[in-house]
Amino acid sequence: MTVKTVAVCALLAFGFAAAQGQTIPRPAPPFSIDLVTGKKIWLTDYKGKVVVFAGVLTTCPHCQNTTRTLSMIANEYANKGVQVLAGTLDTEGEVPTKAFIAQYKPTFPVGVSDNIKIMKFADWSPMTRSYVPYMFFIDKKGQIRAQFMGNDAFYQDEALNIRKLLNQLIAEGGAPAAKPVAAPKKKP
Repeated sequence: MTVKTVAVCALLAFGFAAAQGQTIPRPAPPFSIDLVTGKKIWLTDYKGKVVVFAGVLTTCPHCQNTTRTLSMIANEYANKGVQVLAGTLDTEGEVPTKAFIAQYKPTFPVGVSDNIKIMKFADWSPMTRSYVPYMFFIDKKGQIRAQFMGNDAFYQDEALNIRKLLNQLIAEGGAPAAKPVAAPKKKP
């Protein structure tokens, strides 16, 4: 690739991110999910930990697979200061969430959220065409360091990419990144 091609690609990528209104890293705004037990949990409850937060639809096969992957990772990273959480986006609320929890038995808290609330959290325009699952990585200081929609290349090898990001954030000890975290590129 020529320098000019790289520069054009970088400008296009920057323009897309700017059009979406995303600034990474940025402070995570207040956000909560409602557990089916009636308890509300806030992302700020986990300040000092690295948080992986996913937004899922209970009927989406990709989201179901992501939940299985996150369950495995939640167990693997539990003693490393990592907390995994998910919010369901179904408009029916608690009913599909309870069935989803019963069927997929996530090893982390899953509660009810909604798409508008998560789009606002993500700093995505309500007009953005969205693809689930959504995934957010928040460092120990409460900064959103990376975020992905379901159509992102990040999901092509999601378990590996999640581990890479978690290992990076754990190793930093909470220091904010000097530059945004980009999704690892898949080798051809």
